[in-house]
Amino acid sequence: MYPNLNRFSFHEDNKNSTTVYETQYEFGGYPKLGMSLAELRQIVQSNIHTYDPKQYKVIDKFLQDEQVYVDKLAVLEVQKFDLCAIKIPYYDLQSIFGFIEEIKNIHGTIFPQHLIRIYCIEDILRVFVMHAEKLRIYIKDEWKKSQVKFEGKKAILKRFYNTGIIKDLSLPEQKISDYLKFHEQIKSNYEHIKSSEIFQQSFQLFNNIYIQMQYVKQAAVIEKFQMPLFQNIHLVNLFYVSVDGGLAVRYKVFLMDNDVIFTSLGSSTKPVSYNLLFPHGQRCNFHVIRIFNQTTKS
Repeated sequence: MYPNLNRFSFHEDNKNSTTVYETQYEFGGYPKLGMSLAELRQIVQSNIHTYDPKQYKVIDKFLQDEQVYVDKLAVLEVQKFDLCAIKIPYYDLQSIFGFIEEIKNIHGTIFPQHLIRIYCIEDILRVFVMHAEKLRIYIKDEWKKSQVKFEGKKAILKRFYNTGIIKDLSLPEQKISDYLKFHEQIKSNYEHIKSSEIFQQSFQLFNNIYIQMQYVKQAAVIEKFQMPLFQNIHLVNLFYVSVDGGLAVRYKVFLMDNDVIFTSLGSSTKPVSYNLLFPHGQRCNFHVIRIFNQTTKS
């Protein structure tokens, strides 16, 4: 049950004065612009008496973890610009670091604005689902960074290993993994939440993002292949496929919304239409099929 609050407020007492911070924004209404994670956590802590004690611990820990994550991304962002000093081209830095600025903005600015009326755990899940499209930046981030080593930048990456930054570049992937653990924690401890529609939507959101991040890692090995990522990759697997009635060749197949991408050692590069029969017996007709040559075997 939600606490019956008209507003959140907290008081910061100094020697001769008291500063009062208040907001009158209802959750789901207009967000409070400029709200930081630190301010939001202070507000929640100042209203601890209004929360279910068990849920309060989860909410406070969530906000703390978000702050730690944003702080780490901020350090990585500074390191990115510092590396310009050793004459690594900015374009290369953009590829290697991915979309850390955009990700930091989601967690450090957008989420706090919409969590201003955080009453319970479900409110966190609602904000996740509200910004599902923005969170796809994680997939694009993985795609951008996964292609780097296939663009002749191994020497640059070696320099990154020497600075220790390479480990921090995996922070976004680790964050999605942490969110899945967060959902598992909720599932184990809150029977009424795990059966709710918002929980299922939120869990599926991050589960899909995590799967897509693993898939684009594999898709990134296709040299010279640029995918806008407006589509989801639904399948990555190996098949023996006969194209235009020819000899069956072992292909790595990337099945997407409207495309099938084959990668093999074959020489054919012409577009074809083909009816695919997958292991479970279902036939799928696709009219846009791209075939890329691999320089190494799958």
